[in-house]
Amino acid sequence: MPLYRFVLGNVVGKYDLDRADGRVDAVREAARLVSSIRDKSKVDAFARELAGMVGVDVEQARDEVRRAQHRSGRPPQSQRPVAEQTTSERPRQQLPDLRDPRFSIERETLKLVLQHPAAVGHAARGVGDNDFTHPTYRAVWGLVAAAGGPPAGAQQPGWAAGLRDGATDPAVSSAVSALGVEPLKTAKEPDPDYVAAHVYRLQELTAMRRIADLKSKLQRTNPVEHATDYNRMFGELVALEQHRRNLREMAVGAS
Repeated sequence: MPLYRFVLGNVVGKYDLDRADGRVDAVREAARLVSSIRDKSKVDAFARELAGMVGVDVEQARDEVRRAQHRSGRPPQSQRPVAEQTTSERPRQQLPDLRDPRFSIERETLKLVLQHPAAVGHAARGVGDNDFTHPTYRAVWGLVAAAGGPPAGAQQPGWAAGLRDGATDPAVSSAVSALGVEPLKTAKEPDPDYVAAHVYRLQELTAMRRIADLKSKLQRTNPVEHATDYNRMFGELVALEQHRRNLREMAVGAS
């Protein structure tokens, strides 16, 4: 095995490649190694090999290598001893903005659940924790599920206030308060179709994430050496793609 491929394998092996964030971190760290190759004619070949090892698009790997090449000669802060890093350089555990467009469907769906539990009713019975990617929104849904879900909320005056009081995390309590009063993106009273469109879209996004993870796993699986696993995953991928299309059609039909 070529030395660089051995080292790349060690770097990539530190990360959980079944997770999207693990693949991003693996590519970023390995790109620094690829960019340090003296023979620049081989850089692109190793970038392609890195993409295959991690299970990402070749262009994503090339972009990370280019970024690594353009950084200054000073070692990245993650490679410098912690003692040499200033307080401002040390990584902070900071959650994404709740109003980030990436989480708009999660936010709108929770607003419906908190403000109009009767309208939601059993439409959200298929929704689970995995449908919420923002930790705070996932925690809010956890409160909803623990309280019996939207059908229970339809029978409880002060539904949102009760959920807020049950939160132990101030950030989650604050989110419930905001979601409970923020206007919906529709001027009219939400009807079953409006609710269904949001629920289907939320579940479609989950299906898309599962598809991306499965495609990555397929890319890392040798179809000859592991034919049984490869064929099983390919079958799952086909079923997931059909499920996603069904959800999209239902969301469009409802809206």
